[in-house]
Amino acid sequence: MKTTVSVDEAKSDLNGLMNDVYQLHKPIHITDTEHPAVIVSEEDWNSIQNTLHFLSTPEIRKSVIESIESESDVCNEDYER
Repeated sequence: MKTTVSVDEAKSDLNGLMNDVYQLHKPIHITDTEHPAVIVSEEDWNSIQNTLHFLSTPEIRKSVIESIESESDVCNEDYER
């Protein structure tokens, strides 16, 4: 799977590119001198939007950081045993 295509390539194989981003969950960059773009699946786009929302909400961001730190402490304790 190509990760970068020209506008002409994207136009000629849009359906194939959409299948690739849907199945492989990898973005495809479309090169253009004036309007470069990226194709991602709707599922991946929604995930990105949710992540941005969570990280922009201070209470949620704090909770996520505390959870990560807590898991890190548990992993360190298990490793030291």
